Amino acid sequence: MIKEIRSYYPQVGPPLSLSALGVTKEDQLNSLTEYMAQPDNVRMQSIFPGISPADIRQTLLKLI
Repeated sequence: MIKEIRSYYPQVGPPLSLSALGVTKEDQLNSLTEYMAQPDNVRMQSIFPGISPADIRQTLLKLI
């Protein structure tokens, strides 16, 4: 399934890296992870209750 998704991405054109999203500095990454982990972020918290900025950061860095 991962191979299918990876072959589909170029056709759709989503950002494939943090830099493609404009996240190029450490403080930007920190701000992004803090925002994503906010307790009132219903989208994130409904899927990953109690997720921390550190958890998100670790996952994003694996995707680079």
